[in-house]
Amino acid sequence: MRTVIGIMVAGVTLGCTEVPVADPLASVEGLLLTEPDHVSAEVEPACSSNFTQADREAGAVEMVVIHTVQGSYAGAISWFANCSAEVSAHYVISHEGDVTQCVAESDIGWHAGHWATNVASVGIEHEGFVDDPFNYTDAMYEASAALTADICWRHGIAPTRELIIGHDEVPGCPYSGGGAGCHTDPGDFWDWDDYMERVEAHISALEAGLSTGEETAAEETGAETGAEMGEETGEETGAETGAETGAEMGEETGEETGEETGEETGEETGEETGEETGEGDVAGPGRVLGYVVDVEGFAVSGARVALSTGLESLSADDGFYVFEDVAPGVVEVMAAPPGHTSDVETVEVLPGQDHWVDLLWDEALFVKDPAGEVSPPPSGGTPPGAITEEPVLDEGASSGCRSTSRGGAGGAAVLLALFLTVARFRETRVLGGA
Repeated sequence: MRTVIGIMVAGVTLGCTEVPVADPLASVEGLLLTEPDHVSAEVEPACSSNFTQADREAGAVEMVVIHTVQGSYAGAISWFANCSAEVSAHYVISHEGDVTQCVAESDIGWHAGHWATNVASVGIEHEGFVDDPFNYTDAMYEASAALTADICWRHGIAPTRELIIGHDEVPGCPYSGGGAGCHTDPGDFWDWDDYMERVEAHISALEAGLSTGEETAAEETGAETGAEMGEETGEETGAETGAETGAEMGEETGEETGEETGEETGEETGEETGEETGEGDVAGPGRVLGYVVDVEGFAVSGARVALSTGLESLSADDGFYVFEDVAPGVVEVMAAPPGHTSDVETVEVLPGQDHWVDLLWDEALFVKDPAGEVSPPPSGGTPPGAITEEPVLDEGASSGCRSTSRGGAGGAAVLLALFLTVARFRETRVLGGA
């Protein structure tokens, strides 16, 4: 379950990239998306002031641009719906492979930071962060490749790297990176070779589907013609040839395929899968991973993440956390300071699989848990899993413009100490001390 809602900026940086201003006289009702262009997509319309109505025809779309959100799936969708964002992409894809369309393909999304590219392209955002090596999941690659193949198929775009590009390859940056904001997404961890193979496979499937339909019609017509011709001229030949061919093909192909492929697959794949995956001897434990973000969708670093199994971890600078060896079963996950509880997310861990759980760091949800207080270690050191520094909000991860740290108890303590020091200094001076 995805519960985090934030206002993460997707491929384009708010306040750092110039975008066209929408026509204030345009009809909001006329601009909002109602039906998806891609059959597997859900619809969550972007605000009408965040894109340009264009009524582009199929030939006007010439390329696909791949982006990374630098935030959550829900956060990107929410931000595109915010009328002050002045940014949008046509699609957003989650770690689990969910697809949401925010802008119609016929309209121009504001995603590339380069107007000519915007005019000629469809933009696809992918949940997560570019510097996370685990960010791009198999489900995400597959859903994205199917979407890109569908776009290419419908718009007549050749599935090449020249026409399916990353945001970092968009013109307009005077240095390294792409677009006016010199963006680097989707980054080094995006596997272009794997992605393009998937796109080509989906296009081949689309072509095969069309070919199969045509062949089926031809076969039906041919069968009727053959039947008529067989009755009139070649019943004997048809019987001999058909029976002989059928027998040979049935024995050679059917039986051979059944024996070699079916049995071999059953023995090698089925038994192997049953022994290795089914019994869990080889697949082993699963992983629980995700991001910790605050109520505005910004990444929180140094946040304590705890599992009901007793495992604890601290989030990284980009809010990312991971538990590598989690035993299969139902596990509760939460983010809260030591000695506190918060709202939990429940996940069923399966052997050898990744389970993405994004967590909300919200002080309003923290409840002090006397039973969960962490006692100081005998050595006077830091308790296991304790947070030694205040969590840091990585606002720069989304905006690229600033990075601030959260205040709180630590900040108040520093101010109080400073106040007492100044007070003592003043008292000493009044009394004539050194």
